[in-house]
Amino acid sequence: MRFFLLISLLLSLLLIHSGHAQAVGDSTKQGAQQARSSVALDSVQTVHDLFQAKRSAGSTFVGIGLGALILSPIIGALSGGLPSGARSSASGTFAVTIGVLGAGSFFIGLIQKLNYSRYNERALLAAYAKGKPLPALIRTKL
Repeated sequence: MRFFLLISLLLSLLLIHSGHAQAVGDSTKQGAQQARSSVALDSVQTVHDLFQAKRSAGSTFVGIGLGALILSPIIGALSGGLPSGARSSASGTFAVTIGVLGAGSFFIGLIQKLNYSRYNERALLAAYAKGKPLPALIRTKL
């Protein structure tokens, strides 16, 4: 008999407590909305940081590529004429290799700068503000 009284007392306390929790639902909804807005602000800041980092890396690649493209003919010209008058094929291929790597670096950086441009960042954040989810590619990089 005591066992059933104890169980009924515990159940009634749980019911009273759950009714109280439902009455406080408005403050819970406000807290959830504030949490969602802070998550949205965090997401916007993170997307901005990602785009800025990618643009910076793209600029670095473009700079390295341009430097290599400018230096490759100079290296080829300097190493082409040896003091003995003989031409070395290794020095010519070295200059061409530097030029090819420089061109590759330049184009990779240029593509990265175009993909993560300020225009694309603004368009993505405007769509996110309207309720569209972030693209899967961006979500995986965050």
